[in-house]
Amino acid sequence: MPDSLHRPQFPRPTLPDGVDSVPFVHGLTGFVDAGNTVFITTQHLLGSLEKELVANFTADAVIEYTNRRPAMLMRDGKLEAFHPHDIKLWLLYDNNGHPFFLLEGTEPDLHWGQLSREILGLLASYGVKETVGIFAATMGVPHTRHVPCLHHGSQHFEGEGITNWEGSMRFPASFDAYLDYILQEEHFRMDGFTAQVPNYLAQSHYSPAAVQLLHALQSFCQLAIPTGAIEKDADDLLTEVNEQIDDNPELVTVVRTMEQTYDSFKEEHERKKTEEADLKVFAEDLMNSEKLGAELEKFLSQVDTRQDPPAEEGDA
Repeated sequence: MPDSLHRPQFPRPTLPDGVDSVPFVHGLTGFVDAGNTVFITTQHLLGSLEKELVANFTADAVIEYTNRRPAMLMRDGKLEAFHPHDIKLWLLYDNNGHPFFLLEGTEPDLHWGQLSREILGLLASYGVKETVGIFAATMGVPHTRHVPCLHHGSQHFEGEGITNWEGSMRFPASFDAYLDYILQEEHFRMDGFTAQVPNYLAQSHYSPAAVQLLHALQSFCQLAIPTGAIEKDADDLLTEVNEQIDDNPELVTVVRTMEQTYDSFKEEHERKKTEEADLKVFAEDLMNSEKLGAELEKFLSQVDTRQDPPAEEGDA
């Protein structure tokens, strides 16, 4: 293992004068990225905002390439390009010039402890004390409803389509969750948002969930982030999904049943406000339902083959 897992950028980016509170947003692709939502979100931020590279982490040292092989491009019989994994820390500026940090790239397989300590050191050198993680998980929710989003962390937060996590749950860790835990132990203010992606669209590029994460960052971190192009992309995707479903009466029936179940749950949850009515209980029941089945997922598995979110400049 190398002595250091990152290469800092020179000259070192500096914060604007008078700035004393800069949020750190992190979202690595891999384990908790249903619908490629985190990837779409981070790439949208990088493509639509001013940015400076802070540090490049050594992916070769922390990613098992034989488990997640990088992509290569062959054109007309010639190997034309190799696309390695990377992990980068950026300093971004929103449309009002407010800075925030973004960690993006591929989730590491190895050396979580050392990597998290080095990230902690970089953040501490800038005086960062607030961290916000972005995640996406599959749930038994219909695509015809507003994307639900769960908030967890150090404070209670209310927003459109956002509910606060209740109860206890044991789950396999991702590096992002582990990083949150380490930063929390170091007295960072830790918060996170998990967009819920319809389980039958988990293999697509589900931009509606990315829009929800961007809106969560806008309201929670008070960031001015342009979303016009990605919102149009999300509308186009939902139109495409609806057109494919409308051509199959059986799928229409399945979706309508999901809508009724989901709406009934929401009404019950609002009425009771009890832990037993928590969304994760509903999701487990719905995902086990035979009505959803394999047909819907198979039929929609090729709904969205787009690899890159739309780039935009300056539209709020």
